[in-house]
Amino acid sequence: MYLNISGPTKSFTSKPNEEMQSSNYILGSFLSLVILSGVCGNILVVYSILKEQRLLKSNYYYLVLNLAVVDGLHLLTALRLNYTNWFNAWPLTETAACKIWLYFEMLLCNCGVQLMAIICIIRYRAVLQPLKPPISRRKLTLFPLFLFITISIYLTPYIVAFEHSPLKGCYQEWSNKILRLIYTSFTMNVHFLLPVTLMSVLYYKICRALISQANKMNAMLQAEIVPGIQNSQSGTQEHFQRIRHHRNTKTFLVSAVSVGIFTITLIPFEIWWISDANDFGILKSDYA
Repeated sequence: MYLNISGPTKSFTSKPNEEMQSSNYILGSFLSLVILSGVCGNILVVYSILKEQRLLKSNYYYLVLNLAVVDGLHLLTALRLNYTNWFNAWPLTETAACKIWLYFEMLLCNCGVQLMAIICIIRYRAVLQPLKPPISRRKLTLFPLFLFITISIYLTPYIVAFEHSPLKGCYQEWSNKILRLIYTSFTMNVHFLLPVTLMSVLYYKICRALISQANKMNAMLQAEIVPGIQNSQSGTQEHFQRIRHHRNTKTFLVSAVSVGIFTITLIPFEIWWISDANDFGILKSDYA
């Protein structure tokens, strides 16, 4: 989530101040409610997993715990920017504050997306390659750490680009517009297009595999009730297969819905972000 924190009142000078302020409070209150709901949801996820310590033995829940922490921190950062935007509270009045605050907002957003992609890969292995040994906890810890360091490095140009002025608030100052467009396109591919494409392809394959498993289990159930047909697997094995299939299906649905919501909600921000970098004049207002 990338927010323009230059203040929403600058693009609508013809609108009466009272009406503008009222609109700001309504929209700011709504966004604050949405963000706080997300923070509470992530706190509940963290509490639920930590309460059941056995869940941490699963790589999936271990990554979900990390994702909930990162997403919660990102939402708190967005809440801070929301108050600056719409209530003129806690203003970022120094260039250093703009650089640090917006950098960490972008860093947390990118880390959250990459964790979602890693969770998708874990689910793909669990469903389509169940006989492969699970990824070791050491690798599962080191790889996100490597991603965090990599993301921290490739976002450093924003530390240089962000500036502050009393009239514009926090804004980007690039010496070359083409360079800004190229870099913005690169970051959009890294944190949005590539992860979303990867997750879409993998979840599509997971969906097909689960449908195939469901058809096989239905055929096995039909074979059990037909006289004279013996099933090659014991009842216990079939029972565990059904449990595993049910568990994988539930996990797939939760993960796929999360990715779908993430993709839909982030598209407007990506359009605004690339438009602002290219200076198209599309969606230039803070309300958009």
